[in-house]
Amino acid sequence: MNSSNESHSSENGVVSSTDPAVVARRRRLTRAFYAGASAGLRTFTVPAAALRAKDNAWAPLFASLARTELIYDKMPDVPSRLSARGLIFRAITASASAAALATRKEPQWVPLVAAALVAASVTAVAGATARVRGAKGGIPDFVIAAIEDQLAAMWAERAFAGTQAVRDQEPATKTLSLL
Repeated sequence: MNSSNESHSSENGVVSSTDPAVVARRRRLTRAFYAGASAGLRTFTVPAAALRAKDNAWAPLFASLARTELIYDKMPDVPSRLSARGLIFRAITASASAAALATRKEPQWVPLVAAALVAASVTAVAGATARVRGAKGGIPDFVIAAIEDQLAAMWAERAFAGTQAVRDQEPATKTLSLL
């Protein structure tokens, strides 16, 4: 085995690899998890980021939907993200965004979608729980919602960081330009 593709086992049994294909696969799985985490909190933030990263013509529409969602989410009569409709839309946007991370060299999208669905489910429940507990603890809902907005934007940015359209921007403007 040549030294650039060696696998190493640590004391705790975790195997690490320097094989570029393995590293790239892990990076895509991590990015898919970020995409799902973002979708679990805000349905349209991650597809807006994905389309922006790909310089897709649909990016402005999804950016508008994401901005609208940021406002709509703070309204008092918004249905729960844990409703069937909320979960279905989150699953769709998480899955589609994660599948966009597949490459021609590595077209396996199923593990990416699975990682995104797990992350979306976890963050949807965590976000809803945080808002309920925050309200019981006297924290204004808009404060927790604003934190969710920032997390969703940050995770969407991390999911698609390194793609050409995002890479060409100044670091301070990346998150804001995704929306």
